[in-house]
Amino acid sequence: MRTAGYPSPPTRQDQMLRPPEVKVSCVAGKLHSEVSKHVTKSTAKESREMTLFYIAAHALIAHGSRYLTTCRSATEEYMPLKWDLPGGTVEPGETLVQALHREVAEETSLQVEVERPIYIYTDLAALPTRQTIQVVYVACYVRGAVRLEARNHCRFFWATKEEIDDLDAISFLSEFRKSVAYSNIA
Repeated sequence: MRTAGYPSPPTRQDQMLRPPEVKVSCVAGKLHSEVSKHVTKSTAKESREMTLFYIAAHALIAHGSRYLTTCRSATEEYMPLKWDLPGGTVEPGETLVQALHREVAEETSLQVEVERPIYIYTDLAALPTRQTIQVVYVACYVRGAVRLEARNHCRFFWATKEEIDDLDAISFLSEFRKSVAYSNIA
C-alpha cells in the first residue's frame, strides 16, 4: 500500500542493491570519506569504514637537463631513505599549484615556475585507512640554493633522466618512471 506523497517502503532487493552513502568532509588538511555499507534488513547491521584521503602535488623541477630529486630522511615514517620529488599534501583552502609552491619552498628553499600536470598516481597500498592521490607537475627552477630540512630529507641530487631511472624511489616516482608521460621527457 502506498500513501500519497510518501515513497513506498524499500523492498529486500532495493536494500541489497542500494548504493553506499558517502559523506565527505575536510578536517585539518585531510579529506575524510565515510562510506556506509548497507546490508539486508535481516541482519539489521551497518558497517562503517573511514578512509583518509590525501591529495599531494610534486614537482619534477628542471634545471637545464637535470631534475631535482631528494632522499627522504632515515627518520621519516613513510618510506625512509627512498628518493622522491619535492612536494607534499594540499592544505585546506589551497590549490594544487599553491601547495606545490609552498612545499617546494619549505622542502628545498627554491622558487619554481609550475608549468603543467603530467602524471596522476593513486596510492592504494594503505587502504582502507588511507588513500593518496599524487599529481606530478613539470616545473622550472627560477632561483635559490637547495637547503633541505634534515628531519624530512637527508640529501638531494640534480639527476639526469637516466640517473632518476636508477634511484631507489618512493612508490609514486617508481610508477611515474613507467609512464608514457615520463618517457616523453627529454
